[in-house]
Amino acid sequence: MPLREVIRRVTTRLDEGDTGSRGWFLITRVHLSPARLRDIITYLYDVGAAEGRELIVRDYTALAEAAGIGGDDPGMILRRHFLLALEGPLDLLKRTDGRHWASVRLTDLSVELATNPDSSAVLEKVLSAIVFCREPWYTETRVREYDEFNGWPAGRASAR
Repeated sequence: MPLREVIRRVTTRLDEGDTGSRGWFLITRVHLSPARLRDIITYLYDVGAAEGRELIVRDYTALAEAAGIGGDDPGMILRRHFLLALEGPLDLLKRTDGRHWASVRLTDLSVELATNPDSSAVLEKVLSAIVFCREPWYTETRVREYDEFNGWPAGRASAR
């Protein structure tokens, strides 16, 4: 699904009023532009996160600069918003230390984003794989209700 269609669907859905689904749209809330995504992922790739990397203060400082984040604790903003959006729904980053952000690893798509000069082609793959609501975190009924917001045509849900 092209980015323009995703934006149109999200905007239409949000215009319908309070649906209880706003938390799933982290990519709109934190303004993750393609350039910002690539800057963050490229930094992580350059410091060795393709195989896994323990994040230290220096990493958070560099990531905050790449993302254009200021403030007293940019690491908190990165963890609560940017890194969380990279983990899901974008599936570009994985925590290797359970629920903590102490150590992360890039996914295959993020390595491709960092190394492929055609970032738009890679981001189209990312968008087509988005799942806004999946089991076991949400009920089967809710998963079916929000299936239209997944990045693939109906019926491909079982492929994931």
